[in-house]
Amino acid sequence: MRIASDPARPATATHLAAYLLRMARNAAIDLMRRRRPHADLTGQEPSAADPDPAGGERAARVLAAVACLPPEQREVVHLRIWEGRRLEDIAVLLGISANTVSSRWRYAVEKLNRLLAAEALP
Repeated sequence: MRIASDPARPATATHLAAYLLRMARNAAIDLMRRRRPHADLTGQEPSAADPDPAGGERAARVLAAVACLPPEQREVVHLRIWEGRRLEDIAVLLGISANTVSSRWRYAVEKLNRLLAAEALP
């Protein structure tokens, strides 16, 4: 709707794909703000397709661990893993420095490793 109301607006964007993704991201954030606070977002990430019978269980554990991440780290993980974005592209998309994206990615991976290793203990 925003593009339809002002079709010339995207023409000024340097990175059109990043611009459109950022518009969609901002619209989603606006929508979430209008909803109940602290709504349960579990299960909203795409599920991993795995022919292994235990794959569904593993995917559920990974998605639960991702849901435990802070929103900033979860966003970087989503863009990196499920959308296949490079860290530099994520920085442009989110409007933050590449170093910040790299730190969020590193902290998220470390936390996911800790969470998943703790679950594997008997």
